[in-house]
Amino acid sequence: MDSGGGANGGRGRGRGRYPSRWMYNKKRGGGGRGSRGRGTFGNNSEGESSGANYNNGRRGGRGVTGFSNNFSSSPPEDADRGDDQPPPSKRRKRTNGLLAIKSSVEKQWRTKLPGYDMYYNDQPPQLPESDKKIDAVESILIRQGFLSDLSVWDENEEQSYYAVGVEDVVKDERFCEIWPDFSEDLFNTPDDTITLWSAAAHKAVFNAMLNQEPSSDDSSEHGEIPNVSKITVGFTKTDQVTPLVAIKSGLLGKFVTIRGAVVRTGNIHPYCLRLAFRCKVCDDEFVIEQPEGKFTTPTVCKTEECKNTRTNLFEPLQSSPKTIMIDAKRIRVQDIQHCDIERGSVPRTMDCELFGELANCCNTGDAVTLSGVVKMSKESNYGGEQSLHHMYIETSGIKQHKDSDRTMGGHLFSFTNKDYYAIKAIHDTHDLIKLLIASLCPSIFGHELVKAGILLCLFGGTPQADGFVSKRSDINMLMIGDPGIGKSQMLKVVTEVAPRAVYVCGTGSTVAGLTVTLVRDGDDYSLEAGALVMADRGMCCIDEFDKMAAQHHALLEALEQQSVSIAKSGVFRTLPARSSVIAAANPVGGHYDRCKTVNENIKINPALLSRFDLIFILLDKSDKDFDRKIIEHMMGTRESPKGSYKSTQNQTPQNNVLDNNASGPSMRFIDRVKIQNQEKLDLIPHVLLRKYIAYAKQYVKPRITPDAADLLKQHYLNLRVTHRGIDSTPVTARQLESLARAKAELREEATVQDASDVLEIFDFSLSSVFDSEIPAVSALEQSILTNSSSSSRPRSGATQAKKLVNVLQQQAVRQSKNIFTVDEIKSVAVGLGLLNDINSIIATLNNAGFLLKKGSKTYQLQTADY
Repeated sequence: MDSGGGANGGRGRGRGRYPSRWMYNKKRGGGGRGSRGRGTFGNNSEGESSGANYNNGRRGGRGVTGFSNNFSSSPPEDADRGDDQPPPSKRRKRTNGLLAIKSSVEKQWRTKLPGYDMYYNDQPPQLPESDKKIDAVESILIRQGFLSDLSVWDENEEQSYYAVGVEDVVKDERFCEIWPDFSEDLFNTPDDTITLWSAAAHKAVFNAMLNQEPSSDDSSEHGEIPNVSKITVGFTKTDQVTPLVAIKSGLLGKFVTIRGAVVRTGNIHPYCLRLAFRCKVCDDEFVIEQPEGKFTTPTVCKTEECKNTRTNLFEPLQSSPKTIMIDAKRIRVQDIQHCDIERGSVPRTMDCELFGELANCCNTGDAVTLSGVVKMSKESNYGGEQSLHHMYIETSGIKQHKDSDRTMGGHLFSFTNKDYYAIKAIHDTHDLIKLLIASLCPSIFGHELVKAGILLCLFGGTPQADGFVSKRSDINMLMIGDPGIGKSQMLKVVTEVAPRAVYVCGTGSTVAGLTVTLVRDGDDYSLEAGALVMADRGMCCIDEFDKMAAQHHALLEALEQQSVSIAKSGVFRTLPARSSVIAAANPVGGHYDRCKTVNENIKINPALLSRFDLIFILLDKSDKDFDRKIIEHMMGTRESPKGSYKSTQNQTPQNNVLDNNASGPSMRFIDRVKIQNQEKLDLIPHVLLRKYIAYAKQYVKPRITPDAADLLKQHYLNLRVTHRGIDSTPVTARQLESLARAKAELREEATVQDASDVLEIFDFSLSSVFDSEIPAVSALEQSILTNSSSSSRPRSGATQAKKLVNVLQQQAVRQSKNIFTVDEIKSVAVGLGLLNDINSIIATLNNAGFLLKKGSKTYQLQTADY
């Protein structure tokens, strides 16, 4: 059947345009211009039509191709051509004319653009008014100092890259007058826009080198022609970040900007953009584009006289100067800024291709802002290509925020005027530290010093670097306590208020999940970041810390050196893990045993325990008044409006009854942060508290005053003397220095009062840990007073017990043992002149946990471990 177009609905006869050798003869009927109508089909060699319905709605025109059931091997000789159908000779002339016009256009562009073949292979610039836009690009590049150093664009450089900020281009008024739709063109046609900028940059460098003063030994009349390498212009953009959940097929071919953390990186491999081939028949050399870096062979020789179609007669030339190969690396970016959009789902990830100089700009765990073009590639398996497609981003520009003060784990915070006013209002609060502690976790009653420790972990210290050695400024904290105290709830709050936080449960974590994983990626390996690497410059909250005993050894390097090293399958890498770790653990027996040490209660390696700066033991003590206050607090938080806090306490086990008007720096820190006697506070919302912490981490860098340093030094020396020879958690000056709370109040100096408050928190932590390990006078006297059956001589009994423990401690150090028999203890007591009631003193020390009974008439001294 065939159809033809006729003038005004008339008939059209035409000769078949494409004769078939296989019993089918395709004919195209010709015709004049006709009115709108509907074509008819017949079983003859003539096309019949009453219009041009197949002309895309246009009036009149040439008829569409028809098909005829004419079973002949050749077209009829007497077939007439249509009225508008030119003879084959004219069609060849028309085709040759179009090729001549295209060749003329390409020749003009080659004259205008040096290095035209590097950027445009088949098609010249497609953007409207490309001449004016190229001149505008040259001008703005010159104004930005692009030509300040021409040596970097020499031909010896395989691939040169130049980053341009989109925000800087849009702000240039002279450029926007010539190219007002630059932002729209970059978003809708990014490939054409980037190619035009690259070609314009090449032209600017070429002209600048050409206009330089020629050397005296130039052999040619016009001087030496500059050799400029291929220049790639990349665009970076920091605003209008697109969430990964919003990147779908509708954005295919568009320019987008994403922000996240690099969770996987592959190795660098060569990527071929263009490959030169040599035809073995005519010995001609030509270039074939390699889409997506896949090996593509030519189908026909480009020489008019040859037209070879045998693919085995084309030889690839990898070493040809026409072949363009660059470095490439694939990374996987996880969205961490918009992860709250889809709660409960797996975080969105996006594969990104890095080319050229961008391949070496980021590693696993880095926080990046990445701009590029959304593209698709076909997925394939061993059975061949599939119909599914894989979406990825071809990166144009990338900005790393890893070492920037403005970012906390990949979150780039920008503060509005409203945020500044709110932060100033918080800063002007009278009792700021009390407000911050109360706002942190208002649902948990009491534990003010524990909350203060968490708050100091959130703010962190001031990073310091001495030459090539950096000092850790992050605080690590461990909470040990009975179930139901609120440890897990406080960890959840940390993930809400921290600018960047990763929550991990010990029951479902592995060593690779905490540190780094080596993943098989085709024939190579890729590194995938774990929780500690992902929490870099943020918080890593580990719950059920006691359930992951097998993974404790993986945390030793991360907690102290703040890095994670891997050596597997020939891969040796060290990744940064500059995070503050807050862990929560339950005792082994379900409840904390005061007669055992911390190591025995939670089965933690002493080397790992020493990595924590603050250790708090939270005990569930049975106290009728305290339990009543907890119930009143729970009912009060449910009845009170959201955002307010009303105290239901008059006293807690940590402090005595205080007067409402009592205040001032002379008070203890615990007394100043305690909410007293029906006091109401307007709590800070967690969203605003998160901004406040980010502001403090970004702008506040406090220094320790000389007086505060002297106080810390003296207290440190006293602690070292008190705990000398005791094998337990060490006391270091770094721990005290990192706890300075001046950053929480946005002050540039840490005063003596700050140091005093920090020492109180630190001493409370030490007393919690060493209550059953160190012969501290206050703790021991309290134990003697509580357990002594004789009320007439309590003070003398405490003094005698203190003397006995001190001497046993010294003897344990000299003899390198901590097991003593009753006879040895009595011998020491006789030497001290303790002749009366020795058995009662031993029983009291046993009840207090200083002497642990190990067998018949044998005791272990808990303040020494050998």
